[in-house]
Amino acid sequence: MSTAPAPASPVPPTRSAALSVILVTPDDYETIRKTVCHLRKQKAADRMELLIVAPGRESLGMDEEELGVFAAWDVIEVGVIRTLASVKALAIRQARAPVIVQAEDHSYPGPNWAEALIATHGQGYAVVGPAVKNANPATFLSWANYLMHFGAWADGIVGVGEVEQVAWHNCSYRRDLLLAYGDDLPRLLAVESALQENIRRNGHRIFLAADVVTSHVNISDPRTAFSHHFCGGRLFAATRAHEGGWPPWKRLIYFCGAPLIPLVRFPRLLGHIARYKQRKQLLPGILFPMAVALFCHAAGEAIGYAFGIGNAEEQYSRFEMRRIDHLCARDRESGRAR
Repeated sequence: MSTAPAPASPVPPTRSAALSVILVTPDDYETIRKTVCHLRKQKAADRMELLIVAPGRESLGMDEEELGVFAAWDVIEVGVIRTLASVKALAIRQARAPVIVQAEDHSYPGPNWAEALIATHGQGYAVVGPAVKNANPATFLSWANYLMHFGAWADGIVGVGEVEQVAWHNCSYRRDLLLAYGDDLPRLLAVESALQENIRRNGHRIFLAADVVTSHVNISDPRTAFSHHFCGGRLFAATRAHEGGWPPWKRLIYFCGAPLIPLVRFPRLLGHIARYKQRKQLLPGILFPMAVALFCHAAGEAIGYAFGIGNAEEQYSRFEMRRIDHLCARDRESGRAR
């Protein structure tokens, strides 16, 4: 962030919030309007606090009447957004509910989503995630990105139960556990596999509520898709090495082994495809974009192991905001992200 965050302009809650939803926009309300529409339709909307993180309140252009269905809402002003993790951490500290969930401008939860998250946390789970559906299935590139990021939690092929991890950016956490990380929280939020692994290592449980679905819009513009994978690979590898306290010799081994990563991941992805009822439509067209994306991610991992994080987090954050900017013309014209 380029400027110190301004204090939020709180709207006093009229009802007790059980779930705080964090939704970031890098510019205005229009970018997140479709997501807010889905949040307003939640059966548990009156138990939700919506925290909109934005550069400024005046430039947001928000329709406050739309937010009256929620138990409470705030606008958290942060100036220019450089990284998502840093502003999310700020919002988590200002949240009032005991459970925090991340929302995105390109992920649209079903109406029972919030209700199920609240209920599942009430059963003692520390982290809860939904199944994920492909919201823009028209291109092979979208499918490749969807399966690479969410294949393990894909709607229709996963079951309800305790798991090791749930889908990043779309899951909920107990707020007290997040706050316990203190200054380390932004770094862990940037790569949620590290965060969830740490939570499990501390004896807490993670649950996949596969009967609850969010529809996720995936990058479908090849001009940005492969850069997204490269930055994601570098961010993942650098964080993994840092959290593990890896010595230089171990970083070197993983740097040298990075070209083998696609050979390890490719069969796993084929396994996800084989379980899909659309597999005949996906094969063989999905294989080329998936292979290119895997090699881009592996190249990013090699750089991350060798040289650290660099500016990968800032670049990756840009890809995760305003998804409409990273869609092919066909998806943009269909209004997938708006």
